Amino acid sequence: MLLQSTYETQFPVASGHLETILPYFLRRVVPVDFQRERLVTDDGDFLDLDWLKSGQSRLAVLSHGLEGCSRSNYIQGLTQTLAQQGFDVLAWNNRGCGGETNNLLKMYHSGASDDLARVLNHVFKTTSYPDIYLVGFSMGGNITLKYMGEEGDQISPRIRSAVVVSVPVHLGDCAVALSNGFSKVYSRNFILRLTKKMKIKQEQFPDIDLEVAKLRKIWDFKSFDDKVTAPMHGFENAEDYWEKSSSYHWLDKIKAKVLIVNALNDPYLMGRCYPINELRTHPMVDLEIPERGGHVSFMKKSFNDTWVEQRIVDRLLEES
Repeated sequence: MLLQSTYETQFPVASGHLETILPYFLRRVVPVDFQRERLVTDDGDFLDLDWLKSGQSRLAVLSHGLEGCSRSNYIQGLTQTLAQQGFDVLAWNNRGCGGETNNLLKMYHSGASDDLARVLNHVFKTTSYPDIYLVGFSMGGNITLKYMGEEGDQISPRIRSAVVVSVPVHLGDCAVALSNGFSKVYSRNFILRLTKKMKIKQEQFPDIDLEVAKLRKIWDFKSFDDKVTAPMHGFENAEDYWEKSSSYHWLDKIKAKVLIVNALNDPYLMGRCYPINELRTHPMVDLEIPERGGHVSFMKKSFNDTWVEQRIVDRLLEES
């Protein structure tokens, strides 16, 4: 179902780029005192889980974006807002994102819903939370939607609902958006950061030539995903990775309540990242498209005043 957006900003900047960049650099969040748990995975690797507990019956599980982590401002800011509203919080880190490189050659990617499944299965087995809510930002939103579609009718009744924000619902269209104009700067930044991790992987696995020097010259995700992401994670090429990892193809299979919030001026998104026709009559998935907001931003009066965190909490409470 399509929802009329409630987002109104008083911030004078009307550019999706500035709305994205300024809060990223200028927002200040008090660090959360997380308690870390290391989850050993069945394939000989690990995932770092960061908890904030106060004995609540409701748990929010937060999934970060590309090259983010549990220390990202948007994760810590939302964690504090959720805690104030009576939620325990679990912010999990994708492989290699928790401050320490992971054990295996493979790391993480935008369709790694199997790792979210590992985290949630661990929660199901080791905790008694009756009400669990999922929240995902950007890449983490795609992973969350894909997980929910894969689970379909079999999704645990303990998962009450989900909210996902600034989601590259179709990774191929997202890659095109990030290859145009100023958006190339975002691609370049991500690729340089991922290349640093590949350099660590080269030291970790010296017998495998990862051609790190060549990666530093790449500016677009098509080339990077062809060269790195796809072969490292068992896909034929970038297009195969994008198609098999995009939550777009799983939307019709989602059987639990979901809200997607994607700003119209998000410089990361285009095309099928706004699945209006697909969701117009969907009984479980709501789509809200504010005209402004940028990517994981949605400022109000200042860099520290963000609308989307309260929108997430309000939606989760509606589904309680």
